[in-house]
Amino acid sequence: MVAHGDERHAGSIHADEKGGIGRLTIALRDTLAVSPGAFCDAEATIMNIRHLHTRVEALVLNASKGKQNPVLLAPYSMPPLVLRRVP
Repeated sequence: MVAHGDERHAGSIHADEKGGIGRLTIALRDTLAVSPGAFCDAEATIMNIRHLHTRVEALVLNASKGKQNPVLLAPYSMPPLVLRRVP
């Protein structure tokens, strides 16, 4: 997953980092954390790469007011990669 910024910063992202951690990293960390109500397939109790991307995209877009757009660069011909079981 990569985050693309606006055209003024092509090639680099100015993510208003807090303590050296950018928006994409924070969103990934928070989404992967085990928590009640995690964004996942509750019936199968799994989180796959598409669940992760959807949630991270929403968090980063909201935090950056639309200036960063995380993009999932994964082949869609494969089943989604399962990342973890969700309690």
